[in-house]
Amino acid sequence: MKKYYRIVDIDENNNFKSLFHSVMNGRRLMPKDQWIKAVRRLGWEGVNGTKYRTGFHVLPTLEECQAYSKKFRIKDSRRIISLHCRNLRKKKHSPSSVMLADEIFIPSNCEIHNLI
Repeated sequence: MKKYYRIVDIDENNNFKSLFHSVMNGRRLMPKDQWIKAVRRLGWEGVNGTKYRTGFHVLPTLEECQAYSKKFRIKDSRRIISLHCRNLRKKKHSPSSVMLADEIFIPSNCEIHNLI
């Protein structure tokens, strides 16, 4: 199964958390070794207000994710992880190669990289 990459927060116990929104049961914690379904709703970009159907933001390669991570000021508590995805679609209005996944799977042995 192809790997994709995502930026996550990491806590003091090395748990992965979504950056901004809850993932399951109102919490940001992202469990490993199980499929996680995205909350499907209408979202909009903060900069220009473009509307889109939400999903987990992922990038197709580590290099693209590292380049994308340069947009973030907070780096010490964030990591890039590898994961698997189902039901991917291009985030059409994004100038980067960001894709939206309806489901993600984070294996317990996923790759973990620092932001650069």
